[in-house]
Amino acid sequence: MKLQLLSNHKNSPYPSFYNLDDVSRVTNITQFNCQYFLNILKYLPMKDWYTLRCVCKKWNHILKNPVFWDDVDLSSLYNQLYSKNLSYALFACNNTTRLTLKGCWRLVNDDLLTIATLCPHLAALNISNCWSISDPGIQHIASKCNRLKVLNMSFCNQVKGACFSNHQMNGLLKIDISYCKQIGNECLEQLLAKAPELQEIKFRRCIR
Repeated sequence: MKLQLLSNHKNSPYPSFYNLDDVSRVTNITQFNCQYFLNILKYLPMKDWYTLRCVCKKWNHILKNPVFWDDVDLSSLYNQLYSKNLSYALFACNNTTRLTLKGCWRLVNDDLLTIATLCPHLAALNISNCWSISDPGIQHIASKCNRLKVLNMSFCNQVKGACFSNHQMNGLLKIDISYCKQIGNECLEQLLAKAPELQEIKFRRCIR
């Protein structure tokens, strides 16, 4: 039976590959060339990509293609992602600009240092509901991710705001500190002093 590839959605950011001349000779999915495989991968959930890495060296190499890793959402791994496997999860994120870790409650402060190191080009980071994160963790991001434009740290209620005292997020445009109830006015002043381009602050239930 001749294998058929899924056609691209018209708004897909990924390249299209419609040359099926040699598809009739394919008897196993591992025989697809790189272009065909890339076209298939984009229809799979990101959490399945890590399993596919273990199939063979060829697939592991293909999965490092930067086209897949500009906007990374790992929130579906909220109950599985922690210190021991974080580096593995970020294996191809050197050029990632947007990273979502919403609800990944097992992440701790040192994991944000790992993120800042492995994702040096971050422009947007969502760590909402990462309950174990406190000021030292945010400090890693604030001091190393100087390209950051958007930061969502809502519901990180252990953060008190000391992380803003010497931050390097000079280009920050938006920040969400909703339900970070221990952050007070003085800390916000420190944030604003070094973020002249800041346009939006969400601070729902910040009672201090």
